[in-house]
Amino acid sequence: MPLTNSQIDRYSRQIIVPKIGGVGQERLLASRLMIVGGVAGVEPALAYLVGAGVGTIFLRVPAGDTAPFAPVIAAMRDLNPDVTIQVVSDTPSHVDLVLALASNSDALENVRGFCSMRWNAPMVFARLDSQAKVAVLPARPPCPVCADGDLLVPFEKRGENAGFVAMVAAVEALKTLVQYAPATEPLMIEFNGYESKPRKLGVQSGPVPCACGASQ
Repeated sequence: MPLTNSQIDRYSRQIIVPKIGGVGQERLLASRLMIVGGVAGVEPALAYLVGAGVGTIFLRVPAGDTAPFAPVIAAMRDLNPDVTIQVVSDTPSHVDLVLALASNSDALENVRGFCSMRWNAPMVFARLDSQAKVAVLPARPPCPVCADGDLLVPFEKRGENAGFVAMVAAVEALKTLVQYAPATEPLMIEFNGYESKPRKLGVQSGPVPCACGASQ
């Protein structure tokens, strides 16, 4: 759907970016993103993506655990009326991208449980502890369970750079949705403080407890 005059004004700083333009902004407004994780890790990335105009955002949380998200969702709705936010306990029938943010042990297990199900959308996964890393997964396999980067080892202390790493993950999600130089192969970004180093991400050898084999 063509942008309205008010949307052109609201997103003008993005529209003027080369390779985004009005077409890229229209893609964002039409996109469906699912975020998996706890409220502490979700909030900064959510604010960025809502402000950017990602049209529909699903927050996947364990059933009955929606209360911590209520004030965050209310604030986000005030931030950008173009964006619809829904809390879900399952996976919607269609999403364009999954953004998984492991900000504590419970959020990490939520991601592990999600990977046991069938899904075919691209994923951006981030650990926000002392083993900070972001994995960009254009397709399954791999997923965070079967990738070779030790993505789901036990959670350690929340990293001092957690907010920064979450924002890097949000930017990678935005690049995928707007089709701005999206990754075509699995990519790992590892952090040492605020320095980062990318490398190609592979698949573990041997059987692993995920649904990647079923989703091919």
